[in-house]
Amino acid sequence: MKKITLIRHPKTEAPKGVCYGFTDVAADKEHLDDMQKLIPQRITPNTAIYSSPLKRCALLAEKVSVSSQKIHFDKRLKELNFGNWELQKWNEIPTEEFQEWESDFVNHKVPGGEAYIDQYNRVTEFWNELIQSKEEEIAVFTHSGSIRCILSYILEIPLRKTFYLQLGYGAIVNIKYHGEFYQVEFASTGMKEN
Repeated sequence: MKKITLIRHPKTEAPKGVCYGFTDVAADKEHLDDMQKLIPQRITPNTAIYSSPLKRCALLAEKVSVSSQKIHFDKRLKELNFGNWELQKWNEIPTEEFQEWESDFVNHKVPGGEAYIDQYNRVTEFWNELIQSKEEEIAVFTHSGSIRCILSYILEIPLRKTFYLQLGYGAIVNIKYHGEFYQVEFASTGMKEN
């Protein structure tokens, strides 16, 4: 049986109301410190650690890993690429572009970026490799979009409906995998924002 813990990164230093996905924004120090206290009991010397290379995930993975523990950084775990919209305020994105994307964000690419189905395809490729690995105890530090893609895949939830799942900053989802059977537990839906 595999035990996999999915961990969403802490709140970031990005200004409120700004669009970001691929942009490498830093984690909020206070949230990072709070999460650092919550995670260690989930990490043992036997835990295989995977992380998005973006520093809001990578820094947390590094802080809670056991000394000399290798962290496997995988770019497929990154958040959605918002292309031309990265670091723009949501309310300043051209209305026509936003409405076109919003009407079918699963299949419609953000200008210069990805559609949600693109993120889903790369994340599920990572997931299928992970499930085939010999590791039995695994922690994955990633983003809400990537966690939603995994849950969509294993629970057969339509991608469009994954935003009904509450996954705040610091959300923790435990998954047990027995052959083709998954058991999912929301250990934490995330930290309250200040």
